[in-house]
Amino acid sequence: MRILITNNTLAKRAGSEVYVRDLALALLRRGHDPVVYSNILGEVAEELRRATVPVIDDLAALNTPPDLIHGQHHLDTMAAVLRFPQVPAIYMCHGWAPWQERPPVFPSIRRYVAVDDLCRERILTTPGIDADRVEVLLNAVDLKRFQPRPPLPERARSLRPILEHLAN
Repeated sequence: MRILITNNTLAKRAGSEVYVRDLALALLRRGHDPVVYSNILGEVAEELRRATVPVIDDLAALNTPPDLIHGQHHLDTMAAVLRFPQVPAIYMCHGWAPWQERPPVFPSIRRYVAVDDLCRERILTTPGIDADRVEVLLNAVDLKRFQPRPPLPERARSLRPILEHLAN
């Protein structure tokens, strides 16, 4: 499946940028064809390109419509759904406060996904979005990258020897 993922920036490693990177790489590993769109490119865009994920900053470069649009951020999602109005889309809300997270309302957006209950509330307080189209999907963690640590000792070590060493 060819999936177009949108984000307002791919310049630096931050919350939604890392989410997009991890999502695109996971989809690629599962045999899908992710394409990532953003107006602002940078180190995350280059990281995705090195991993063979196409990254575009102009939707006209996408000559074949995707099978699905995974939209994040209002303007970028709207650009994608306006360019491909017949393609079904989902919208992912990652935050309450930023204006970029304001959920767009458009006929091809079939589902709205919130990363927590507060984001769900943001979606539900947007006129034109029915509650039956909203789901909460908590943020995930890549367990291959972040392994559980060994158990803590029964008794904590004293910091005194370390502090004395640093003082000398």
